[in-house]
Amino acid sequence: MERLAYVEPVVGLNVYGRELLPHLACYYEVEVVTDTQREALVPEIADAFPIREYDDLPAQRHRYSHLVFHLRNNFHHAPVYDLLMRLGGVAVMHEITLVGIIGSQTLAQGQRLDFLRHVWLNEGPGTALRVGMDIFVLRRGVKRWTRLPMNRRAIRRSRGVIVHNRDAARQLRACYPHLPVQTVRRGVPPPRPFDQEALRQALGLADRWPVIASFGVVAARKRIPQVLQALPAVVQAFPQAVYLLVGRVFDLDVQGMAERLGVADHVVTTGQVDDETFHRYLAVTDIGVNLRYPSEGETSSTALRLLGYGKPILVTDAGSLAELPDSCALKVSPGPQEVAQIREGLLRLARDDALRRRMGEAARRYIARFHTWEQAAQSYRDFLEGLA
Repeated sequence: MERLAYVEPVVGLNVYGRELLPHLACYYEVEVVTDTQREALVPEIADAFPIREYDDLPAQRHRYSHLVFHLRNNFHHAPVYDLLMRLGGVAVMHEITLVGIIGSQTLAQGQRLDFLRHVWLNEGPGTALRVGMDIFVLRRGVKRWTRLPMNRRAIRRSRGVIVHNRDAARQLRACYPHLPVQTVRRGVPPPRPFDQEALRQALGLADRWPVIASFGVVAARKRIPQVLQALPAVVQAFPQAVYLLVGRVFDLDVQGMAERLGVADHVVTTGQVDDETFHRYLAVTDIGVNLRYPSEGETSSTALRLLGYGKPILVTDAGSLAELPDSCALKVSPGPQEVAQIREGLLRLARDDALRRRMGEAARRYIARFHTWEQAAQSYRDFLEGLA
């Protein structure tokens, strides 16, 4: 059996790797390469696979048939990016935008000239000139440039790239026509069995209906302000409605907005929660809201998990979310009518029991057919063998 180095930080291993690796191990002798926070690894990884540290990989690369590097657009993945740049291999791009990694290595350290150098190398001299003018001449700062893709150098060091949706694959192929790209649909584990009535009671939601919920980092890009603006009409029609925001609040004054809109008693922010609590909230959700704009080429694992639990969801009609079947997702167009469409979608789902049931059943069928981890591992294997 061929040996594979699976390179991902602990924060990713404890979610994505935890679910994929048992299935990938059917095809490869997997060794995990990660950061120094090994004591934080979940037992499913720590007890099942050999664990190496990032610094071990360069000297040991000859032992592996495949080097697989997982990249997400945040500082946790900067060491993985550095190893890819040094060693080359297969990149799994959970987002196709990597400016967050590069910014963490440059701007976050006060190294604006180094950031400009990376812009030149990734985006070309024209973009670098405009960024340099903004930073050093006009003193406008760098915020407007934090959505640059900044992926050219990583792509050139990659034998091939795995992404999790067709939209990301299309964007990469348009920019890099000769790049081997594989779309691997992300798997979804089976829903956990919960006693709904007892769970609602335990979470303080026994008298609340509908339970509307968004999951993950609470940020403007998730269109949380737009959902809050739509909420007063929902509360007027359903006085016991509640909107749960399950995740860390990043850049929004959620309670301040809710108070100004008169819905503060109907909005609950949980902060970051553990895995079990996360699934408890998934299970009690009546209507999921998973909006994202602009897209960074990512696939929403939360949207898929909600569908796995048989929940009807409201999604943005853009990026990977637009690929979800209409049978299980109501779609909202980003733009001037967004708030109105959110409002109408929430009210429609809340009022129509039969529609919610049909969408929930379609959601379960869709996940069971297209989003299993067995299928994902098979796709990994097929792509890696095709590159060999």
